[in-house]
Amino acid sequence: MYFDYDILHFQNYARSGPGSSTNADGQDYGQVVGEDFIHRRQQAPDGLIGALARDGLLPNRYREETSVLIAGQRYTVRWTAEVTHWTRNNPTGEVIWLIPRRMGG
Repeated sequence: MYFDYDILHFQNYARSGPGSSTNADGQDYGQVVGEDFIHRRQQAPDGLIGALARDGLLPNRYREETSVLIAGQRYTVRWTAEVTHWTRNNPTGEVIWLIPRRMGG
């Protein structure tokens, strides 16, 4: 299973390339995290990890950072070598961090 997920990461990297690490279409992932989402530095919720993986925006060891919009706030999404429990949306249990960017900067 790890191999299959690793291939998915590589395919997403190859499709979007190292220069395309942002959701250029401006898709906002606020609906994925829900209305009770608190803007702060935190681990990415499981559902968001799945959505980013499906859209080719989940960072990985080949592309360690991406950028997304969550409820109107721009975030850096950062891959780490840390591992937590696996889920259907995160079959390798990778720890993904959300880091809010300063407004206007």
